[in-house]
Amino acid sequence: LAPCSTIDMPYIADAEIAWNQVINTPGESRTEDVISLFDSSGLPASPISVHDNFIWGSYPKDPAVHTFSGGGIMLGDGGGKHQLALHNQVVNVANYGIAIAGGSHHRIVRNRVVSSGRLEDGTRIDSANVGIYIWDQYPHPFEDNAGFDNVVGYSQIRPNGTEFRNDWWIPDAHAWEGNTRLRGSVTRETELAELERWKEKLRNANITIGVRD
Repeated sequence: LAPCSTIDMPYIADAEIAWNQVINTPGESRTEDVISLFDSSGLPASPISVHDNFIWGSYPKDPAVHTFSGGGIMLGDGGGKHQLALHNQVVNVANYGIAIAGGSHHRIVRNRVVSSGRLEDGTRIDSANVGIYIWDQYPHPFEDNAGFDNVVGYSQIRPNGTEFRNDWWIPDAHAWEGNTRLRGSVTRETELAELERWKEKLRNANITIGVRD
């Protein structure tokens, strides 16, 4: 988890995005990437850390019919170095859950991505795609990008109503080790169990979610 490389400027040390709860409502909110570290760089010993966040939902305007390029947590979009997604939960999102799209020395570690491919009312999310991907989309160097010990259950629902699991797609991963696919069908109950897991995590960490004065 501690990659070593030369350092390009500019960079930022001791940066984190942590302990946020983000709930997006289909038809009322239209995100792109909920969290994106666009063209940003940390340091080998101090990566930009996106950790211990809970994201429920990232959708186009009409999830039943619209295409969508957003998702949950995006690392490496536009480049950058030394970014880390750690201990996050991403639930019921269109397109992707967590991704590395460019740059170098990024890590996706011990996250949970769970998505049933349907909204609460049973509507099929047309742009459901993949739980986690590591895929080089830019002309910049794409080096040492990896994922470890994640748990993923990501479903697409085909037009005929059948479930298709697409937990990860990692054509350009430097390493992909210790990752686990959730067993069985991913349902609304599976997603709600993630919310309860998050609430228990907050209690154990003695953290209260809310707006600070």
